[in-house]
Amino acid sequence: MLRGLNGARLASIKAGGSFTGPVAPGPVVLTATTWSSPGRYTIRFNAEPGKRYAFEMTARDEQVVIGAAFGLIGVVADSAINEESSGSFKIVAVPN
Repeated sequence: MLRGLNGARLASIKAGGSFTGPVAPGPVVLTATTWSSPGRYTIRFNAEPGKRYAFEMTARDEQVVIGAAFGLIGVVADSAINEESSGSFKIVAVPN
C-alpha cells in the first residue's frame, strides 16, 4: 500500500503496477507498507510547483537477509530499530 501526505491512502499497488496522481507543492511524505510483513518505508521531500516526480517501489533486500538470518524476531527487530526504513519494500526516486 502507498500512503501519501498525512497518511492518507493513495493506492494499493500490485507487483508491476503503477499509480499517477497530483502532488501539491510543499512537504510530502510517501510511505510503503504491506499486510504481510511488519515495518514501513518512508521518504520525505519538498514538492516544487510544476515539477514532475517519479518513484519506484522495489523489494527491500535487507529485510529478506535479516529474515533468513534471524527469522521473524529479526524482522520485528528491524522494524523497531529502523522505524522509517524497514518493511518489505523501499521507495526510490526515479530520475526524470
